[in-house]
Amino acid sequence: MRFCHGIAAVLLVSTALRAMAQSVPQNAINAGTISAAASDLGLNAALPGTASGEAPSFAPSGSGQPTSVVGQHFITQATPPTETYDQLIAQMPSVQDIQPNGPVAQQNYGESIRGLQYNQFNTTFDGIVVPGTTSTFAPQDAVYFTNHDIGSVSIDRGPGTASTIGYATFGGTVSILSKNPAITPDVTAYGSTGSYRSLLYGLDLNTGIQPGLDGGRGFVDVSGASSNAWLTGTTTVRRNVFLKWQQPIGQHTLVTAVAMLNSSYGHTPYGAQRSQIESFGPQYALNFNVRSQDYQGYNTDTYNTDLEYIRIESTLGDGFSVADTSYTASYYHHGSQGADPNGTTPNLNGKIYIGGTATFANNEVPGTEGHNDFRDWGNVLRLAKSAGFGNIEAGFWFDYVSNSAYKYNVDFSRGAVAYTTKKTATPFSYNYVDTLTTVQPYIQSKIDVTPWMSLIPGVRFSDITRNLDATINKSTKKPAMDAETFSAPQPSIEAKFKLAPHWTAYAQVAKGFLAPPLSVFATTAVTAVNPETTTNYQIGTAYQTGALSVGTDLYDIVFNNYIASSSVAGVTLYTNQGGAVFRGVESEATYALAKYLWIYGNGSLNDATYNNGATVAQSPRRTGALGVIYDRKSVVTADDELFASVVGKYVGPQYGSDSGKIDAYPIKSYQYVNLTGAYTLPFGTHRMRFSADIFNLANRRGIEGLAGLAGDGVTPLYWTEPGRSVVFSLSVSLNG
Repeated sequence: MRFCHGIAAVLLVSTALRAMAQSVPQNAINAGTISAAASDLGLNAALPGTASGEAPSFAPSGSGQPTSVVGQHFITQATPPTETYDQLIAQMPSVQDIQPNGPVAQQNYGESIRGLQYNQFNTTFDGIVVPGTTSTFAPQDAVYFTNHDIGSVSIDRGPGTASTIGYATFGGTVSILSKNPAITPDVTAYGSTGSYRSLLYGLDLNTGIQPGLDGGRGFVDVSGASSNAWLTGTTTVRRNVFLKWQQPIGQHTLVTAVAMLNSSYGHTPYGAQRSQIESFGPQYALNFNVRSQDYQGYNTDTYNTDLEYIRIESTLGDGFSVADTSYTASYYHHGSQGADPNGTTPNLNGKIYIGGTATFANNEVPGTEGHNDFRDWGNVLRLAKSAGFGNIEAGFWFDYVSNSAYKYNVDFSRGAVAYTTKKTATPFSYNYVDTLTTVQPYIQSKIDVTPWMSLIPGVRFSDITRNLDATINKSTKKPAMDAETFSAPQPSIEAKFKLAPHWTAYAQVAKGFLAPPLSVFATTAVTAVNPETTTNYQIGTAYQTGALSVGTDLYDIVFNNYIASSSVAGVTLYTNQGGAVFRGVESEATYALAKYLWIYGNGSLNDATYNNGATVAQSPRRTGALGVIYDRKSVVTADDELFASVVGKYVGPQYGSDSGKIDAYPIKSYQYVNLTGAYTLPFGTHRMRFSADIFNLANRRGIEGLAGLAGDGVTPLYWTEPGRSVVFSLSVSLNG
């Protein structure tokens, strides 16, 4: 129903805009801020047969901060449709991505960039900030967009310029761009199958350019996936619909409409103790014993999401342009969980209360059920004016999220009925509603100082208001009604240098911002805390030709206002407690060894240290990748294509936890190698593509990360590397 409402809105607005288009001046240049941004970053150079086009990632030549991009050609050729966007960036410098269930399960349990965690950087889709839970801002990667609908993914390892919007400009931005509709009509059927009884299928319908609709074009992609996954007892089932339409209005206005609907269900792992890994193997996660809190049927999650937007881009003449995007998104999550999966909490024994009536439990399984639902509404307005010295840009982002969440204790042995251990107690751990309102205006200017140097100064102002209305607040278990506004300016300045036709350099100083989490209200004595901020100093260079692509940078990030909890007279308080420093060097390169053959490599040395000398958790000291890519057309027939790649990733040692700014749970370095082979065969106007992907070729299955602590708060749970897996994919295009 939500999807149908989104489509109806698209049609109504498109009709209204057609009438408005008659007033657009005819002396303006072509519209399209997204395509213009892609051109500025050198993304148009990522063509097949070039170093950037064949690379697992490359440093674009037009960036003003450290950036890595994976283009559509590599996504299409070297990654199966089963992957998610976070897996596409896993090979990039300074990136760690923990996928304990393997690449076919579409489940992500840890991602960091330079040691900054997944809730400390933004994720955007077509320039829209992808909403996460209001408590931590981090989106679930496997409940929105599928690999098949992605055109490119980039990481800006820094707060960006003033025009970079987001809740968490603190640690950078993962930017996803959807693929554009095809120019010619096409129907593509695709599917994948492989390890763990995985199955993916989809149908992609492209209209091509429609002259009768003034050049409008679009596509709809419908897909489904299921997998038993690497870890025992875990599964994933997913359904997704994605629609995109681009409609020219006159000669100077473009309307883009997108609608996405997703449904996901799975049995969720929570890590395992070392003793369990040693006894039951590295695959152990859930079991099939109904008397166990680790039982598969008790640990489930259901997600339903949607996202719709309408973007109007127009050039207005005299150097003016405007882009306005209105969007909405939702996230509906219902989950159940054993009270302490793979932990130490015993089953229920003795007197319990159900509906206030006493009864006796005999080895009965305790657990929880809960939900977290939100609806997000927002608008992004961007204005630009070209001038003799460069240009001036200004904009405004507004976002409003309304959220509700609860969790209560259940006895799974009695059909998930709510229970308490005291007659007058409540089964609820928490029950609240909250809102998050974000306002971010910005202004910046590009100043062309000389033909080879430009400056981009600007400032963004963040104003985020949290409101909490809790019947039962987290931690305190008492009612609460709190509100707080967190504000801070984020000035930035970039300098870009064109050293040669294919060689650029940059320097950046910029402030980052991260609003406090909702947990600062989870106390009986709410204290004022300041937003966490960063001051980023970065320099780098990029060189890009058809045969060689190189990018190198140095960074120094000062992290201020670290928020942590402490106990004073038995009361938990949240305060700002110092900060940390992140420093490092990053580099990546792709080079044509011979015709059709490229070598790729990247590496980083990273240091993330708190002021007391402790290491920031989940911050590998170094990362690296090395690979070889072969891509050749006209191998057997005039227009066929053979593609092969082998890429290995190394992630250095780290600590799993930094609670209390103390190094704990050391994790050794680990590595893996992925292999891909693909062959595309034309027949008439049709094309058939077959590929085989082997992940973790050496079948390494050691510990790769800390999953958390068991219910006793002491026993660590770990993630292990998923063993070797194979995915076979086939797609057939009816119009080449």
